[in-house]
Amino acid sequence: MTLESLAELAGLSASTLSRMEAGTRAPNLKLLIPVTRAMRISLDDLLMWNAPHPRVQARTRRFANLTVEYLSPETVPVRTSKMTFIPSPGPIQTRSHDGYEWIYVLRGRARVILGDRDLVVEAGQAAEFDTRIPHGVAALGNEPLEVLAIFNRSGERLHLPGISERYNLPE
Repeated sequence: MTLESLAELAGLSASTLSRMEAGTRAPNLKLLIPVTRAMRISLDDLLMWNAPHPRVQARTRRFANLTVEYLSPETVPVRTSKMTFIPSPGPIQTRSHDGYEWIYVLRGRARVILGDRDLVVEAGQAAEFDTRIPHGVAALGNEPLEVLAIFNRSGERLHLPGISERYNLPE
């Protein structure tokens, strides 16, 4: 199909189509819809839009006694991560923030501080809690703890060092 014949079928000028093709004219729906109709294709076909690949490319970050493997894209509002805690001495630091958190223990034993409660969560068990209650999670015993954790971005930035700086958010 020539530029002139497409212009005639779409009801547009050949110079407009030529500038769009060269990238000197920004396409908009008012221009693209007549072009797709004239070519008998969908708007998706013209723009060659492809859905993102469903497989997530996991990223890993290491902190002092914690390794986090991100299992969801950064753009989603609820984040899923596999977290590995190395046992460390000392008290568990607790924090509170808006939202909910859910953890599933894959391997090891978790000590979960939830307000004035001190809980043990074993492999194969899950815990879900309101994160407005001061809470903290750590490996119990001498073995590493692996958990699957799901929380919103607010929870991520408060739990993981350096996240606030990456997203330019207040602590």
